[in-house]
Amino acid sequence: MSENKKTPTTKALATKILKIMEELTYLKKDGSNTFHKYNYVTEAKISKAFRDKFIEHKIILVPSARLNGTENGITNLDMTMAIIDIESGEKIEVPWAGQGADKGDKGMYKAFTGGIKYFLMKLFMLPTGDDPEVDNPDYDKSSTNNSKTIYKGVRA
Repeated sequence: MSENKKTPTTKALATKILKIMEELTYLKKDGSNTFHKYNYVTEAKISKAFRDKFIEHKIILVPSARLNGTENGITNLDMTMAIIDIESGEKIEVPWAGQGADKGDKGMYKAFTGGIKYFLMKLFMLPTGDDPEVDNPDYDKSSTNNSKTIYKGVRA
């Protein structure tokens, strides 16, 4: 007699991720790099916002990393981000990368921190006011409505 094995689903975890996306809609940039003249959302602000939401929704993030190499002061990490729902036991693992620039001994820490920071911002589709398409010649700057063409030939 064959056993009917069910493939685990991520319904409860996906629902919690969606709920956090609904609740955490924007993070204003609070840091400034005066040398390169740009603003950014600090790691502390991102960590605080997500820590509170993760506690509220009973999920945890367990990042892991392996050194992929260092060249010219740039440290590259291969990372895995495990998001775990502590109530259901469901887990999603996502391959990721981190990169940090430091000629001293902090390259790995910067790569690890940056990897986590950008993973959270991208997984939860968290806007910070960046608009990388502005420099793209195919970007239609006159498009402000989701029903219009955002890129020439691509509909939203």
